[in-house]
Amino acid sequence: MAIAINLLRGWSKEDSQKNRRQVVLKHCHGNKLLAGHTLLNFHYRSRDTEIRQKARADALYFFNLCKRNGSK
Repeated sequence: MAIAINLLRGWSKEDSQKNRRQVVLKHCHGNKLLAGHTLLNFHYRSRDTEIRQKARADALYFFNLCKRNGSK
């Protein structure tokens, strides 16, 4: 779990959608699949409904990028 916290460092529900996604992708070293899994895990563990919604939306965004590109 400590690894996931480091990957989410800088992610905030108050930030814009673009900024949240850039921050996570930067900490995941460009690995979209890792970013998606990290955010989905955050979605499952959070109790704040707004965080859950935004983390899930960001995770699905990264998963769709992986699916569309067929790569990391």
